[in-house]
Amino acid sequence: MSHYAVHTALNLPTATSHPSSNCVQWSSDGQVVIATKSAVYIMTPDHGINFDTTSVIRSVGEAGGIPHVGWFRTLIQLDKTAAVRWPEYSQEWGANSLGSIDVSLLAVTISPSCVTVDAGCVVATLSSNMDLSLWVSSKNTLKGEWTRTHDVTTFLIKEYALVHETDLSNVLKAQIISASIIYDTSIQHKFTITGMSWSSQPNFGVSPSPMINGSLLVGGSRGGSVVFVRYNEEYDVQHIHTISVAEGWITNVAFSTWTLVGPARCEAHVAYAVADGTVGLVKVIEELEVSSDDFSENYKIRFTFFKEDSNIDGRDGRGVTALQWIEVPRKAYALVHCKPGRVSLSTCPASTPFSWSGIRTLTLKYYRLSVGSSPFLPVSGIQYVSGHDAVALTLFDGSIHIIHDVTNNPSWDGSSLTTQALSDAVRAIFVRSESETIQNMDDNHISGMVPYDSMGSLIWIHEASRTADFSYKHDARHQSMFMVAQIWDQSSHNNILQALEHTLNSAKAYTSPLNSLRPIFFHIRSKDEVSALYTEIIKILSVELPDYSTGISIFPWSGPLLPEAKRAFRRSLTKHLFGWDILIALRMRLSVSDYLWKLSDDAVKQEELGYAAQSLLNTISHRILRTMIRHLAAIMHCLTEHDVPFVLRMVVQSLLPGCPQDLLSEGQDISEKIKALFPNQASNGFAERCPACQTEIPLEDITVARCPFGHIWSRCSITTFILSTPYLRSCIGCTRKAFLPPSSSGVPATGDWLPTTARGWVTEELLEAVHRCLFCGNTFVSVL
Repeated sequence: MSHYAVHTALNLPTATSHPSSNCVQWSSDGQVVIATKSAVYIMTPDHGINFDTTSVIRSVGEAGGIPHVGWFRTLIQLDKTAAVRWPEYSQEWGANSLGSIDVSLLAVTISPSCVTVDAGCVVATLSSNMDLSLWVSSKNTLKGEWTRTHDVTTFLIKEYALVHETDLSNVLKAQIISASIIYDTSIQHKFTITGMSWSSQPNFGVSPSPMINGSLLVGGSRGGSVVFVRYNEEYDVQHIHTISVAEGWITNVAFSTWTLVGPARCEAHVAYAVADGTVGLVKVIEELEVSSDDFSENYKIRFTFFKEDSNIDGRDGRGVTALQWIEVPRKAYALVHCKPGRVSLSTCPASTPFSWSGIRTLTLKYYRLSVGSSPFLPVSGIQYVSGHDAVALTLFDGSIHIIHDVTNNPSWDGSSLTTQALSDAVRAIFVRSESETIQNMDDNHISGMVPYDSMGSLIWIHEASRTADFSYKHDARHQSMFMVAQIWDQSSHNNILQALEHTLNSAKAYTSPLNSLRPIFFHIRSKDEVSALYTEIIKILSVELPDYSTGISIFPWSGPLLPEAKRAFRRSLTKHLFGWDILIALRMRLSVSDYLWKLSDDAVKQEELGYAAQSLLNTISHRILRTMIRHLAAIMHCLTEHDVPFVLRMVVQSLLPGCPQDLLSEGQDISEKIKALFPNQASNGFAERCPACQTEIPLEDITVARCPFGHIWSRCSITTFILSTPYLRSCIGCTRKAFLPPSSSGVPATGDWLPTTARGWVTEELLEAVHRCLFCGNTFVSVL
């Protein structure tokens, strides 16, 4: 079975995680998040990452010349001492938590990107004691520490206590469900039902898009209610709404994608499952309210929640083991929910691409892979295979069951992908990856599986086990295997090019370029691939994109320099530097050009790629410069003497060769105004002192500062000032460096660590506004 391409086979020394369709997930930042019993593993593939590549780990021993994926690894360690003591809040039997006997991690969900202060994701963890906590990366998302920032459970208890309800009612509504269900006589074999999910960011159809968090964390409680929590722009937890939907436990919840249904109005559905088998829906509506002041626009989101009258599935006493929405072409979605031995698909709410409506239920068929195979085992993976219009269900025994013709007539019948072929492929990879001899008695327990791309590559975590002998294995002896393999091949050159073109043309603001481009970079990792695809990729990269520079309209500020004006200035900068879809499309094209340039060994190709990259870089730089100059023009009367050096730097950049004529004129206008305001400071800021020898260094290059005595210094990619301080951040993609925001933890509050010429309020607000790299759009990390 050597034709199955295995790209990663790494041992994770951890106790087996409970099987769940959410055990393995992709974050919006392109990181694989794995829930195990004692920790959350966060794995980042090295595609397109050029920072700290020496710390990448790779699997060894795989033959056949197949390139292996390198991974950065970090983890979130479960803090058992932080468990909520439920008897302190209620002495009722109904509030007891058996999970407090041996607290373990059961479930994880991840927020969208650009939610935290450094534009990252928030990880929500749920323990067996029903402790819901939020974690954020402190400095380095690739391999650094993640910090616990919020105890959501305690926060909810305090929120509910304000409405003067009974103690038991308060506690039950705050107890987000996390339960391990024993499905056989061996106590170490369970599956997880979890009642929490994090929505994606709604797209309100506004351009440029403001950086406002519209995502919601939803949880299902023991009190029969669905709870909505928001991580707001002040980076705090906010209780949005609680809606009562049932009298029993809410065991599962799943958030659909958002649909734009009107001007600045989006709606989505939350599917929930009750312990008695009922499956229902809650409709969520978000409306973006816009108000204007003398300087910029202010945004606020209004939320509305409705419980749908009719249920998707009725009460039958069979608990739901998996609940997930799948998105099909033309932005429609369907709900997949599983019960022991069967799977159901529902088009509620009805969507145009489907030729059927209501609910379709299929009985899972028995497929023998080992003595432990059974169609009644829990589902550990649900994915929609767009190229085949199929749904692939992964069971805990390692079998993959394919539902064909999903949009027309869901059934087990089909000829393109088959249950037998895919299950046998996964079994063959399991046998090959394990060092010990695998027999029929050995089960391939897959706890979670998700797609790596849309071309047949999957990522999963498995463990070899002998269920039939009822043996007990201590946690310290468990060894899970982290796998990436291609089990069917759709990675033709035509498919790769189509995927690249679609990715670039559909790029949206505030998305991670590395996450979007990961499937492309995964299939272009050799010089031969670059050579084969080069001509067509150059055509895709050379397509001229429309210029929306006229849309950079900034309201002039006529009032005094107040803290509110500074915050509005910062928000407006963020919106125009990162809120345009066209800008993220340019940045992704630049990332592709740089990636191919590093792989290519042909001088001619490198020259053409370098020319394309330089053209894209110039376009991005002019766009950034235009944004800055127009913002400066809007607050000209609020500038101080400390801001003059930065303003003059913007003027110098507008004078560089190749700068558009209209941008040159705007720069000259700024120059004349600054001379009138500060006639004695008009020449200040062009030259800086070498930090080593204090020799004057003129501003001749905006990327590097060269001292006459040979000292070479990098310049801040945001402000162009010389980097002579340890308080820096580095882009993980292009490795450009910049000053940390003044509000960062560990940075001296006095601000004297910045160069003297960079201590104006405009520079400080700009550093606060830029959360990601201005040129490639990837995240920053800091090492000190």
